[in-house]
Amino acid sequence: MSQVDNPNSVMYVSPVLRAARRLVYEKCRTSDKSFIALKNIAHIEMGQSPNGQDCSSEPQGEPLLNGPTEFGHEYPTPVQWTTAGKKFATKGDLLFCVRGATAGRTNWADQKYAIGRGLAAVHGRQKSGDTAFVYHMLRDRRDVLAAEARGSTFMNMGKQLLHTLPMPSIDFTLQEILGQFLDSVENKTFQFDAWSKKLSPTSFSDIPRIVARIEELAAKVEEARELRSQTQKHLQSFVSSFHLHLASDRNRTLDQILQLDEDRQEVIFGHEYPQVGVRGFGGGLFFRETLDATQTTYKAFNRLYEGAIVLSQVKGWEGAIAGCPDNLVGKYVSPEYRTFRCIEGEALPAYMATLVTSPWFWTQLKNLTRGMGGRRERTRPEKFLTMKIPMPNVIQGLYRILCKRSIIYVHQEIAPWPARKKNRTALMTY
Repeated sequence: MSQVDNPNSVMYVSPVLRAARRLVYEKCRTSDKSFIALKNIAHIEMGQSPNGQDCSSEPQGEPLLNGPTEFGHEYPTPVQWTTAGKKFATKGDLLFCVRGATAGRTNWADQKYAIGRGLAAVHGRQKSGDTAFVYHMLRDRRDVLAAEARGSTFMNMGKQLLHTLPMPSIDFTLQEILGQFLDSVENKTFQFDAWSKKLSPTSFSDIPRIVARIEELAAKVEEARELRSQTQKHLQSFVSSFHLHLASDRNRTLDQILQLDEDRQEVIFGHEYPQVGVRGFGGGLFFRETLDATQTTYKAFNRLYEGAIVLSQVKGWEGAIAGCPDNLVGKYVSPEYRTFRCIEGEALPAYMATLVTSPWFWTQLKNLTRGMGGRRERTRPEKFLTMKIPMPNVIQGLYRILCKRSIIYVHQEIAPWPARKKNRTALMTY
């Protein structure tokens, strides 16, 4: 998932706004509109950092912005000032990050700022470029810029790249209208009737109808996503509470349930190794990419097998642990991912795969290690296997049902739990 797709990212862009921007750009590209360099419709001021001795945390001189660390939701909050600024943004300028992983992130200048080399200040040229239109087109072309700017180690959107970026060549009045239209989509004030009327005399007259339809569909997707999230939370809560109910006061250390079992495969030149990763917070396993011997420094990988429980030593404490699904059997994980097999008669793989991804389980796992963030200890197998948890007997009837059927089906089957005392007793004594 890219940053613009991730709702938790500061660079997230709603799918409706992304679609509206792309529709405007593509309409220009597929019609008779020509394209000109960005520098012809916008002034671009590339930042330049002042000398360190001329900077201070005390508010003396001009407020200084070095990059997106000072960015807010819309306007920045300066933490440094300088008495010898070299390049400046004026009030109303678009602040555009040009370096690093957050290249393409934007804010607006609410006052005059000195800007460092991590930023560019952009505004439309008088009667040639509308700043709002330029802003939306720049955001739409962010991926294109990133692809061109990606160097061997560090992304840098330089002056030449920005100056020559192709932009639709349309008259200033239409730029203003389209800028306002895209602003309304971004601010969620878009009204179909009003914009249909306003854009009807232009070649963009069909866009409001398309955006309205996308908005309708996006609302349904968002509703479905929310329902799925709520369902997942209820199911996870059910898994942990049901597990604790079955276990009662029967406790086991993990070395009584699981054993370290790794199918170590030496990396050989000429062979390919499809890689698998583990998402945090109970997100499960996912396919990454295929590597060959020239693309890794590891001398061996661990091959996944049916029923394997996979633990990330680095991120296990935040829920990077999961069971291996059938479609990933035979693929590979790095040695930082340790694999465990259920001990026969003590645990069933399907049950453990469901249990280990529950918040209850990885909260227990978090307590095994000390430290914060990147300095947190690795979850070593020997430490992992000492963790004690309540654990039901493998022959209990509902335990079997939970393993043999999907968790959703089980949840549906016993949903009227309080009202079915007779059936509940029968199940518990199965």
